[in-house]
Amino acid sequence: MLLTRAFELLFSHHQLTSAVFNLDINLQWEIPMVALHILSRILHTQGSNGSWNNDCETTSYGVLSLASLSKLPSIQQLGESSKVPEAISLGKSYLHKNRSQWGTGSYHWIGKVTYKSPVLSEAYCLAAASVPTDSDKHIDVGGPVRQLFFVPWEVIISMRKSGELLAHTPMFRKTEAYKLRMAELKASFAMQLLDRHAPTIFPRTAKGKDKYIFFIPLVLTACAELHGCAVSLSSIYEIMVLSVLNFHVDEFIEGVIERHFIDDLDSVRRVVVELCAELSHKPTTEPMKGEGRADETCPNETQESPERISNGVKENRPSIAEVKHVLRQYVAYILHHQDVLSSPVAMQKRLARDLQTFLLAHLQHAEDNRRLRAQLDSSDGNSALQHHDSQTPAAAPSHLVEYEDATQSFYQWVRSTSADHTSCPFSFFFFNCITYASSSPAKQARGGILASSRTAYLAEDACRHLATTCRMYNDLGSTARDADERNLNSTNFPEFSAHHSLHSNGVDSRAKAKEDLLWLARYEEKGLAMALDLLEEELRDDNLMSHLRFFVNVTELYGQIYVLKDVGTRTQ
Repeated sequence: MLLTRAFELLFSHHQLTSAVFNLDINLQWEIPMVALHILSRILHTQGSNGSWNNDCETTSYGVLSLASLSKLPSIQQLGESSKVPEAISLGKSYLHKNRSQWGTGSYHWIGKVTYKSPVLSEAYCLAAASVPTDSDKHIDVGGPVRQLFFVPWEVIISMRKSGELLAHTPMFRKTEAYKLRMAELKASFAMQLLDRHAPTIFPRTAKGKDKYIFFIPLVLTACAELHGCAVSLSSIYEIMVLSVLNFHVDEFIEGVIERHFIDDLDSVRRVVVELCAELSHKPTTEPMKGEGRADETCPNETQESPERISNGVKENRPSIAEVKHVLRQYVAYILHHQDVLSSPVAMQKRLARDLQTFLLAHLQHAEDNRRLRAQLDSSDGNSALQHHDSQTPAAAPSHLVEYEDATQSFYQWVRSTSADHTSCPFSFFFFNCITYASSSPAKQARGGILASSRTAYLAEDACRHLATTCRMYNDLGSTARDADERNLNSTNFPEFSAHHSLHSNGVDSRAKAKEDLLWLARYEEKGLAMALDLLEEELRDDNLMSHLRFFVNVTELYGQIYVLKDVGTRTQ
């Protein structure tokens, strides 16, 4: 309540607000995000009778907080989607119906002991009862100051298009529209903050626009809305940064490693293992967190890049030292993050192992792509080298291709290499490090998800089901792109082609394979749900489970989006 009042006073003085933003420009986006987060939390915790906790004093705090929030530019930009007038009206109605309890008071005040004050309770209830239901005392934000307070409408429009796609997913199909509007606005502020402060580690190789740039912040803010914003805003932002980096590392391995080191992947594997072993120890420098540039030149690990001839055009081939320099920054960002270093040693070691597994899975997937392309080139009567060096990739086959050189069954591959390739397993433990670091000392003493053999096993099982589901949904949405780029897709495995000619009854082979893949993804979802329910019984920690279910929702939502629309970027 006091914080929202402070925001109201700040924004009512334009010159003061401009001066504060000049001192720290990040506040231009952080304060509106915090205000929207508070609003979501207040609306989520209001009871159906209009009260908060069925208590008059607490309800007065809620009403006064909403009154202050209603005057903020970021809330005004929501328009009718804010739901503030209705919430204030319901709160006031509860107060008037329970007028006799205004002077009762509750044990909210803290000195040497927790105490209640009937006088303060009645004063706050009187103030809340006099708040206008639909206040017209909005802060005037006209003229040049407006651009400091409002998200540009072109950003809002683009974010709303992404929100429309989310509204068609199973997760948000029945969600009230105002929750998505709030998530969209919060994501718009977050995107501007990401654009300014996300680490710049990887050289960009993707072709076309980054379709995911609107989805990353929106997926996280939307899933936070589902849980009443129980997850802290700082934790949500850290996962936004990680998500951006994970998209970039995927581009880097496909656009650089596969292009220049496909015949020498063992050298890159050695680099990955070396870096994860080296950087898994605590750093001697200041830990990283959330922002900063990581693209400075490393003098001992750069050398002149040899030229490579591709389709008659010279292009620079990065050295293995340059690759190591890039990957070092990525691994260090994760393993030396201050929340990771604040976590138990066992959790840090697990994160380091899973991060190494993730990067090695990417390299194994690159090897599988090479084998599939060699198979396609051989069947076309063309040399693999010709297509590998060509700027124009070979035409995608018009039929479902069976991967003949598979060294694993589909079950083994999708639950190991391919699941690890999604980044879900290591991101799961990174998020748990953030959750642990932000927990109270009492909750930290319980040990989190690694507290017992049961919780550790169930958490890992849930994560494996989640990663497998994510891979299946991802492949469902990217079958066309994978066929065009001649990348290995789940549907290329022999299991999806076996005896198809005998049972297809004229059904298109790709359509039948996707139908089977969707069935398997839903099977994995059932295993995930059971693992989470049992984990909740064992942990007996509502806060930790709300964080875990938030992470699960985020990962599942990406999969549901991919089924509707491929939001990946092309690297070929």
